Amino acid sequence: LAERLGTDPDKGLPNPVSDWAERVKTFGENKFEERKMTPYYVYLIDQLKEKIILLLIFLATVELVLKGLIGYGDERSEAFAESSVLYMTVTIIVNIAAFL
Repeated sequence: LAERLGTDPDKGLPNPVSDWAERVKTFGENKFEERKMTPYYVYLIDQLKEKIILLLIFLATVELVLKGLIGYGDERSEAFAESSVLYMTVTIIVNIAAFL
């Protein structure tokens, strides 16, 4: 195989390589193909399109509106706490899912 490639198994290619352009044309450059990175916000938007995430956001908002505005006494403070926990949970789930 080394003879077919015109190299020495112990020393490698001669320096300088006289047929470099031909080698690049035949075998290609010794590089990986560069891929464009997808921005993180694209993954976040994709996760926010999930039905379960939308349902959690909707339920947190409904609870905040119904209990927070219409509720009495302790219900109001509980509504803000429970809704905040749901919003934080959605934030954590979306970020973890987007990262994976």
